[in-house]
Amino acid sequence: MTWGRALSAGYAALVTGALVAPALAVRAAGGRGGAAVTAGADILVVSGVIGLVAGGWAGRRMLAGRAAGRAPADRWLAAVLALGVLAVGAAGLPALALHAVAGLPAELTSQSWLAPALWAAALVAAALAAAATDRGLARWLAPDRSSRSGRGRRELVP
Repeated sequence: MTWGRALSAGYAALVTGALVAPALAVRAAGGRGGAAVTAGADILVVSGVIGLVAGGWAGRRMLAGRAAGRAPADRWLAAVLALGVLAVGAAGLPALALHAVAGLPAELTSQSWLAPALWAAALVAAALAAAATDRGLARWLAPDRSSRSGRGRRELVP
């Protein structure tokens, strides 16, 4: 395994961990609060599945950027910023979604599928925001190729 592949795999593990960590924190807090240990298993499974998919996707993006010839510093700068967006989103969005549900009628909030579905939707939104951040910053940092392709910006002539 080359260094590039090993670093990409490590980055994928960090992405997976950033998505699973909030579920582990909720499970630990629930255990200390007297909730059954199996009560948090549904969001842990959802977080694990989404984390594995997002981690694989992030690792492939890192390898694809390497194959495309992007500068390593640019790739890693975009990846670190995307990881920050992912960590904040993965911790904040599920909490906001579950807090918003607290005001709903009891008939809706007693559904067993509601919390995992909201948790999954929030994590998917956080993962997509991180991927968009990574891609946007990588494009912004890429050298300007518009002058070579003939589709560059047109200069205004006074």
